Amino acid sequence: MKYEIFLYETGLVFLILTFIYITVIIYKLLKIIKEKKPLWTFSAVAAFILVFALISHVYASFIIMPQLEKTIGLLSAQSLKKAENFTLITQAIENIKSSLLLLKTFSFSCFLLASLLLTFITGIYLRWITK
Repeated sequence: MKYEIFLYETGLVFLILTFIYITVIIYKLLKIIKEKKPLWTFSAVAAFILVFALISHVYASFIIMPQLEKTIGLLSAQSLKKAENFTLITQAIENIKSSLLLLKTFSFSCFLLASLLLTFITGIYLRWITK
């Protein structure tokens, strides 16, 4: 495996831990300003959403990518002799590529949703403390 995969996943784990730390900080700050609304749950949900992004990336990296490499390996000289084998293999490659694209879209959507939740929390907290 490429080291970029581990680097990405390590960074994502640190980002999840940061969101959990933000959850604790927001919880304590809400106690200080005596606000009873559970605003901290949004950052906890954002951390949970990032866990889904991590799971989808691990699944894509360690399960789907080896399948793609194996399927590409089937494109040998013998499989190219028969047109039906070639079309079946290229169709399988396209299916795997579409699965990878779907997982990538899901992962980036998780990032977007988590960042929007954190932006929402920050905006509301800043509004509360400036009153």
